[in-house]
Amino acid sequence: MQGERWAGSWPSTEELRRISEATLGSAPSEESATRLLEFARLLERWAARFNLVSAKSRGEVVERHVVDSLALVELIEPAASLGDLGSGAGFPGIPLAIVLPDMAITLIEPRRHRANFLREAKRRLLLDNLSVDERSGDHGGGFPAIDVVTGRAVREDVLVAFAGRVLSDGGRLLLMTKASTEPSRPHGFAVGRTREYRLGNEPHHVRELVRRFT
Repeated sequence: MQGERWAGSWPSTEELRRISEATLGSAPSEESATRLLEFARLLERWAARFNLVSAKSRGEVVERHVVDSLALVELIEPAASLGDLGSGAGFPGIPLAIVLPDMAITLIEPRRHRANFLREAKRRLLLDNLSVDERSGDHGGGFPAIDVVTGRAVREDVLVAFAGRVLSDGGRLLLMTKASTEPSRPHGFAVGRTREYRLGNEPHHVRELVRRFT
């Protein structure tokens, strides 16, 4: 509930890396794991005042939010820029900015108190590769070209519409889903790769759609 701290203790950096390795087959560096936990602790302090993320325990935050965000890394590279539409509490954008320091990442979040939190996380974590944009992204107007678009809690049709406006030919949209559904084939996109993994007993998927003008 709003105003409450999460139960349990924070995993160590070694435990975070072990969870990531077991879930995704890869683990962030020790330095990145330290910064990921620093972000999670900052999130907890803000979540005590604002309803930023739903979680019951600190371990759940690490597994179901931090590690879940890292599932995108395999499909992102190589790319120079990423837009996280409706970033909210910073997932997946901030964990990605931590582990991919050479990538320019834009968090698109129109809600003021959430955007303020994202800016504070950028400042505290010294994330020079991160920017926060308070435009809604509804129309995509004024946004620069982006190599990869994603969004963790945004409807697929909204993500597809935004991606269609800002992705260049060959740019990629990464859709994070829980259900194993038949890949959609929106106009102007080709179906690319799929990544599957499990968080607890739940199957999760990342589906790649590639922007095609012809």
